[in-house]
Amino acid sequence: MTKYKLAQLAEIKYGKDHKKLGKGSVPVYGTGGIMRYVNDFIYEGESVLIPRKGSLNNLFYVHGKF
Repeated sequence: MTKYKLAQLAEIKYGKDHKKLGKGSVPVYGTGGIMRYVNDFIYEGESVLIPRKGSLNNLFYVHGKF
């Protein structure tokens, strides 16, 4: 069986600080799901969100701006 590092199979990105963003319609995801909605986004498209903290059973598939 061939072994791969995750970075060889997927592009890995990190979130940004959302506290200075204004209210809007773009979801901000945290470990438990949508935390709030803001007026700007850092990514648009299909993605699997893996939590930085907490449980790995809280994966999210999203499509669109977030």
